[in-house]
Amino acid sequence: MPGCFLLTLKVVKFERFAATTHDLNFAEFVLKNAMVLEKITFSCSPPKKLGQKKWKKVRDNILSYTR
Repeated sequence: MPGCFLLTLKVVKFERFAATTHDLNFAEFVLKNAMVLEKITFSCSPPKKLGQKKWKKVRDNILSYTR
């Protein structure tokens, strides 16, 4: 990803987030490298596919990423 992109990226919205290894790795990369990121949102499709317990675990995992 070009450095200028990471220096200007302010908002990220993940659509159809399935919490796959690829999804989580990319989310971690964005959180660690997007220097001016102000907001990141996740929506899974269908929303109930992950289940409430798994989504909580995924959310806690994402929140543990350092910036």
